[in-house]
Amino acid sequence: MSRPTATLAILGAGKIGEALLSGMLRAGRRPDDVVVTARRAERGKLLEERYGVRAVTTAEAATGTDVLLVTVKPQDIDVLVDDLAPHVPAATLVVSLAAGIPTGYYEKRLPAGIPVVRVMTNTPVLVDEAMSAISPGSHAEERHLALTEELLRPVGKVVRVPESQQDAVTALSGSGPAYFFYLVEASSDAPRLRRAPGQAARGGHLTGRHHDQRHPGTGEAQRPGRPARRHRGRPGPQPRTRPSTRVTVLLTWGVTYTPRYLHPTLVTWGVS
Repeated sequence: MSRPTATLAILGAGKIGEALLSGMLRAGRRPDDVVVTARRAERGKLLEERYGVRAVTTAEAATGTDVLLVTVKPQDIDVLVDDLAPHVPAATLVVSLAAGIPTGYYEKRLPAGIPVVRVMTNTPVLVDEAMSAISPGSHAEERHLALTEELLRPVGKVVRVPESQQDAVTALSGSGPAYFFYLVEASSDAPRLRRAPGQAARGGHLTGRHHDQRHPGTGEAQRPGRPARRHRGRPGPQPRTRPSTRVTVLLTWGVTYTPRYLHPTLVTWGVS
């Protein structure tokens, strides 16, 4: 596999897949070197028009590219791998972003000796601020890890971790941003719910509006442990949000925040 000319297929180009595609093209990768697959034909056509890439079938992607970037949801992985297995060469690199799917899953179902790299990224990938953790499978070599890092760097930072730590990465780095968004929502709604006058209420409202415009959505790994309950049909902190005088939320990219009040979803998450 030649790194400068490696061709790439993004399998299941949803929100995360499109974010990776956009980042790689901005970093200089040619559209001719990238193909995509999509469950719906209209989605594939949209990506063709927007980025100049080709939408192909799973079989075509497997036989015609050097790297397969798996971005489907975990519940769709069985169907995808069944479609890939008869067509994918053993030398093809499989980079999996499907949350919770170990490298051994692919190694058992795809041709023997196929290199697999497992990746856990998070929703800030949509604004090029992702933290992606990568882990090699039993057949992945240094060159495969280096190529994976090259693909992911345009959309954020990349770290290497043992695969035994990927579940913890998924829980903290993958799901962490969603809890941080809840905390931002609680902070922006608090002045309004407390009937704070003047600038305090206005600042909270503007902060919340800015957050709503930039909210990157929710993927499978980014969904919080439970949805925030609504108070009289309005989003925001619940009436029984308990006070906390010394709480620090630490996210894997080094952001710390010490709130005055702790949102109930964070209590459920185990931050104390």
